[in-house]
Amino acid sequence: MNFKLSNSVTSLPGIGPRYQNLLAQLKITTLRQLLFYFPSRWEDRRQTYTGRLIKTHYIPTRSK
Repeated sequence: MNFKLSNSVTSLPGIGPRYQNLLAQLKITTLRQLLFYFPSRWEDRRQTYTGRLIKTHYIPTRSK
């Protein structure tokens, strides 16, 4: 499969209208924009925490 950087992101397999809309919110419409998109922030999830490290004065709640 040949892709041009000027092609729409929908030319990629698996990118349909739903993901096209999500990418459009990030102002990504072409493959070039997708390739050169670098997030401005991220969450480091390499370290996990056990339940013992959670502060005890917080009461866990669950909403409906």
